[in-house]
Amino acid sequence: MTSQGYTSKTLSDINKQSNTRSRSRETQSSDDMSPFEVARNIWKQMSKPPKVMMIDVDTSKDRMAELEKKVIMVKKMV
Repeated sequence: MTSQGYTSKTLSDINKQSNTRSRSRETQSSDDMSPFEVARNIWKQMSKPPKVMMIDVDTSKDRMAELEKKVIMVKKMV
């Protein structure tokens, strides 16, 4: 087989692969899903922890603010 024959065969293989990928994306389209399934998928994505890790972030002020809110709420209940 000539080099041009190999090239055209490779290109046709690439086209077949990309078509397969695009079809799999089509089946996962939100148009085909019920509103409940779409909402469930969104909820799953939101409840996952972030993939980026934050380093050296001081959250002590945020924690203190949360604790103060809880203390105030408990005082109101008593």
